[in-house]
Amino acid sequence: MNVTSIGAAAAGVMAVLSLTAVPAQARTVPLLPAAPGPATLACDVGTPPGSPPAFVPALRLMPAKVTVRGALWLSGCRGSRPRLRSAWITLRAAGQASCAGTRGVRGVATITWYDAAGRPIGSSKLRTGGGDLADRSAGGGLLTGTVTSGPLAGARSRGGITSSDSVLTCAIRGTGAISGAGRITFG
Repeated sequence: MNVTSIGAAAAGVMAVLSLTAVPAQARTVPLLPAAPGPATLACDVGTPPGSPPAFVPALRLMPAKVTVRGALWLSGCRGSRPRLRSAWITLRAAGQASCAGTRGVRGVATITWYDAAGRPIGSSKLRTGGGDLADRSAGGGLLTGTVTSGPLAGARSRGGITSSDSVLTCAIRGTGAISGAGRITFG
């Protein structure tokens, strides 16, 4: 059965239903579930020179309790909130981390939103903490959490950054800060 046949069958069923003496509220039940909508907002993530997220102590091969502080820049934001075009994020978090990933890293981020002209238009708080699932990289889940106030309040976020250093380089030398790029989605 192809899509055209399914559509024609659904139209036929709806036509029969509309001719019967069924109360209006009973006829409003959809035959198929609604398709999930697009993310509320999606942005590119980058680390600014001079203040990328820094780990104390530096990341090593073996997991250790660390704190992370730093800033991230969001750009190219697109979605259902067209005024939110870019943002500056300051982040504080703590948890277990190694060169290969994080576990239980939780924290708070402040997001200052900017419009297309670069004017600040609002600020949000993001509570980070993607649970106890390990990420594939130390920066991979830094921005996963829930917006608790401001624009996009209540939205879930998912995202982080991929380090420009390899896991092997980190394991050999250690990594005190992560520079790189990534993506974040809210919704």
